[in-house]
Amino acid sequence: MGILRTELIQFPNKEQFRIIHKDLNIDMNEFRENEILFYEWIENHEYLPKYYEKHLVQNFLRMCKNNLDKAKIKFEKSI
Repeated sequence: MGILRTELIQFPNKEQFRIIHKDLNIDMNEFRENEILFYEWIENHEYLPKYYEKHLVQNFLRMCKNNLDKAKIKFEKSI
């Protein structure tokens, strides 16, 4: 079974994401850069799963207030 099954979770819409990012003081340009770096980091570590939902990476970044290092640690601990 995968880490996250999106059919069981209803994700926020675009307006809700905008509000979440504003409340967490997340700059969208920095968020997108960190998202790309996160994907690259996953691809470069053989022990990490290569098949995951795009929302998973984004949610780990949000959960860690866009702190890439913290998101990586939480991601590793969750698998």
